[in-house]
Amino acid sequence: MGALNSIVRQFAQMYDVVDPVFLAGMIYLLVRGRKRLTGVRFGLAAIAVVVGCYFVLFTLTAGVHIEERYYRPMLPFFGLLAALGAYCFIQDVRNRKVAYAVLGLIFAACIVVAVREPIRAHRRPQTEAGLWLRQHDPDYKGLVVSNWTQPVYYAGMKHFDSKGTEDLFLELYAKGMAFKYFILQGDLHPGDAWAQKYVDEHGWPLIHRDGKADIRIYQDPHYGERGEQPVPAPLRLRSGQAAAGP
Repeated sequence: MGALNSIVRQFAQMYDVVDPVFLAGMIYLLVRGRKRLTGVRFGLAAIAVVVGCYFVLFTLTAGVHIEERYYRPMLPFFGLLAALGAYCFIQDVRNRKVAYAVLGLIFAACIVVAVREPIRAHRRPQTEAGLWLRQHDPDYKGLVVSNWTQPVYYAGMKHFDSKGTEDLFLELYAKGMAFKYFILQGDLHPGDAWAQKYVDEHGWPLIHRDGKADIRIYQDPHYGERGEQPVPAPLRLRSGQAAAGP
């Protein structure tokens, strides 16, 4: 079931990579390529093998971390396959004007998808959450536990990755390290799930929530009572040093 779930997630991510032009071309190639591309089957098979091996590699190794950006290197190969599909379509349609009109409509659909919202608009809620936290607490520059870097970056604070760091967090927190906020988004992966469990069990109040993106900001109710220590040199990062995220 794990491998099957991984394949399903990959197809969901590939949907964000393959635009309507590529998708239509590749589907048509799959249907009519065998008949129309008798002279270039070896080249077609070579491209398909490369794409297939890449897909299998991520099925076996990516685990829970499957992102659409991992498929960007495949775009040139997808483009070649789509172009071959378009060639098959033109060969099948006797009237070239009709063929070009249909291809033009498909291309127009691609443009609509590309410009219907600003680039990276799906990350806007993270930016807004970070700016809200900066305004809420402009003086705090310490560590924030989060499963995404972007809201911490815009809050002007220091990111502490929640992935697989439960033991380190507990050790540092017990020593008085300042962790004033948790910023969590969506359904957490197994490596991050401890963070939600921790704030729930220890009664950290929810001070801000973006319902649409499910971004939740929790604050330590005991902050200032433990004589928090400054961030030690090995963990001291310049504010905003972490990448803004995918």
